[in-house]
Amino acid sequence: MTIYDILGKSNYAGKPLKLEMAAESRAAYLFLKTPKASGKTSSQTSNYYLPRNSCALIIDVGSSTIDITAVTADSNNSVYNHGNNYLGVRCIDFMIRDLYVSKIKKDPSAFTHFNDIVRNNPEYPTSIVMSCREAKEELFRLGDSSDSVDIHAEPSEEIFLREVEELIDSHEVVPALESFLDLPSDVISSMRGKSWRRLFQEFLRDTKQEIIKKNINIGRIIVTGGASWMPGNDFGEFMNN
Repeated sequence: MTIYDILGKSNYAGKPLKLEMAAESRAAYLFLKTPKASGKTSSQTSNYYLPRNSCALIIDVGSSTIDITAVTADSNNSVYNHGNNYLGVRCIDFMIRDLYVSKIKKDPSAFTHFNDIVRNNPEYPTSIVMSCREAKEELFRLGDSSDSVDIHAEPSEEIFLREVEELIDSHEVVPALESFLDLPSDVISSMRGKSWRRLFQEFLRDTKQEIIKKNINIGRIIVTGGASWMPGNDFGEFMNN
């Protein structure tokens, strides 16, 4: 039985059913509030639910944007909303694509083959970004710097998590963003010379300061989106108020 089997039905297993589609971050919040949703016994649940008089901080790091929302424990009210339209992790996919091409260049025969494909399909360098995204997500799930996966493009190329971490930590992000976004001049100036990690840390730090000024008590942090598995994140910093 799948969710598609019960869509539109008013009951399931003899019980009334109301099925609603929700955004990923919203679904994570509802999961946190629902008794026994975590599969834990009653004696284990105290650390899994949102304390009263506190908020869940939902950090949604998606492909295009980062959105941060504080939602109260006893209602559906949002007491804080903030976001960044330029720090989604899609830019990392393009950075990996550039790394992939730089590796191919070291093998003359592979690079000749790659250029032959591009001549027949000029959009090919853009299309392989999806393969780079899949490789990135698999590496994040593996989580060890020595882990590697193949980028399944033509030609195939091995990439290591430590290489992706270096891109995130050390490489300027603006060139990657400019390859698919029309960035305002003030955004370029504010980001110039900074890595994705540095910009992400600055964004979290500024957001935390705003939350502290508003006296918002954070009881739980929920991380969703494409960077949920990213190693070396700084989400826990919000709990050190």
